[in-house]
Amino acid sequence: MNISNVSKILKTAQCKEIEGLKCFIVSLDQFSEITDDLQGQIFQSDILTKKHGLENVELRLSSLEEGHYFLCAESRPVLDILWEEKNK
Repeated sequence: MNISNVSKILKTAQCKEIEGLKCFIVSLDQFSEITDDLQGQIFQSDILTKKHGLENVELRLSSLEEGHYFLCAESRPVLDILWEEKNK
């Protein structure tokens, strides 16, 4: 993962604390750009997904960080939308 590229994207992100979780909210394209580079296990928050409709992954750029941070993007039910369009 290129930390400088991730940091550059996060500088333009909206920061919001949701249900006590620190979230960097980015566009879905930016979210994909960052998560495509993630290696290893990916941890998600069900609260952010199910209750708030956000795609999310826990993000760690350094082992020295004390907080828990999440990369988030507004989720869209793409397959549901496509299915509805095809069956009209």
